[in-house]
Amino acid sequence: MEHVQKAIGFLNAMEEGRWFDVFEMLDDDFKFYGSLPDPFDKGETVAFQQAIHQAFPDLSFKVKKIEEKNKKIFIDLGVTGTHTGPLKLPFPGFKTYPPSGARFSLPIEEAELIFRNDKVEIIRCTTHLHGGIFGILEQIGAENTE
Repeated sequence: MEHVQKAIGFLNAMEEGRWFDVFEMLDDDFKFYGSLPDPFDKGETVAFQQAIHQAFPDLSFKVKKIEEKNKKIFIDLGVTGTHTGPLKLPFPGFKTYPPSGARFSLPIEEAELIFRNDKVEIIRCTTHLHGGIFGILEQIGAENTE
């Protein structure tokens, strides 16, 4: 149950833009596996989430189901937000997307969080069709790349 609470605290910190807390909750060897081909390290993950939060300050992680098995947390969640700020992703190939006012709501995605020494070591997200960052771009009416 302790790791469930830590996972919820991590999601809350990202929603609230508490970047120091987010950074401290991640293991030094942290990796995020999601909708882009290469995994993100700790710094890239925080930079990505900061860019998302700037563009979607009302970003919300709606936890539908959460369970713990062998120090792994499995979460089904929906992600929503309204595009009220510029979206400048910190990766090559993406332009800055001006605020559109559009609201996005991603399909339910599954996340697995693995802990080491009470810090998040790995996050694996399963992204479905029209999900992840490309689902967000699609729903706000943005083109994917420059």
